[in-house]
Amino acid sequence: MGIYLITFVFATELVGLKWRNVAGNVVPIYWGLGIMLLAFLGYLVRDWRKLQIVLSVPTAVAVIYMPFLPESVRWLLSQGEVAKAEAIIHRAARASKVTIPEHPFDEKLEEEKSDRKYTALDLFRTPNLRKKTLNVMYNWFVVVMVYFGLSLSTADLGIDPYVAFMLSGLVEIPARIFSIFAIDRFGRRPILAFVILFGGACCFLTVFIAPGVYRVTVAMSGKFALTAAFGVVYVYSAELFPTPVRSAGMGLASMSGRLGSVISPLALVISDIWEPLPLVLFSSLSVTAGLLGLLLPETMGTNLPETIEEGEAFGKKPRQNKSNGDAHELKVAADDDEVDEKLVV
Repeated sequence: MGIYLITFVFATELVGLKWRNVAGNVVPIYWGLGIMLLAFLGYLVRDWRKLQIVLSVPTAVAVIYMPFLPESVRWLLSQGEVAKAEAIIHRAARASKVTIPEHPFDEKLEEEKSDRKYTALDLFRTPNLRKKTLNVMYNWFVVVMVYFGLSLSTADLGIDPYVAFMLSGLVEIPARIFSIFAIDRFGRRPILAFVILFGGACCFLTVFIAPGVYRVTVAMSGKFALTAAFGVVYVYSAELFPTPVRSAGMGLASMSGRLGSVISPLALVISDIWEPLPLVLFSSLSVTAGLLGLLLPETMGTNLPETIEEGEAFGKKPRQNKSNGDAHELKVAADDDEVDEKLVV
């Protein structure tokens, strides 16, 4: 999972604004293909030890070409490595047969080079970043928990478990394609809220449907929605975190998601108390996550925040106060003892 997370961050930082959404959702399509391949291999190789050996082969092959991949240009710029970033950009320009300036980046970046190393703690030092980080972490926790809860309960749908598991992977491909077009047309925030709430509704409806084709249809609709939410929350989170701590922020978010994936099978055990209880729990958490997601700022069409200061300022709602007739002062809503930013118009 750590390899997947780094790959995702790398893909979103490698492209410009126009292709950021596509890159963020094309990478996870291969996750769905992997689930389908796992179902097929699991059907052929029934011994779990042998299956683990078979599954380790692709990872070993991938290690071979890792040293040939270029470093993230955005990360290099955030570390003040302007010369290295320019070398990578010029190499890409030659491969694409386009002409770019000799020094495509502002020379002031070299002057602003800092020896400071940012950590995940920087996400909690200022109020706005802290609120967004906690909100993102909770959304990841719920999305991953419900996602894996639906995936692990495919054996209870009333059809062959291998077929059900393969269908759960197949439905991910159209879900990712849906995410690509939906969030660029309607925005990240409303789509995230919609798919989480829709997925929660499908979980709740499954309680009242007997095992069989109809239950599979509703459950796969929920899996479609949660997969789309997975795609949206990945792209959305990467756009909310500033470059110096983007990987750290995504790591925190992923950690919250992994906590959800650990709790998910345990949540299924409470069906011993009341059989529909896990689905009721999943639907309830989905409602809270969907509503909290509406509090996050919209990132569609915006540039990625490149500094901690930009990340803190992004999404703040200014309040307007009248003074001296037509003079207006825009004061950023922030904690008085932490951040005080003023713009005079």
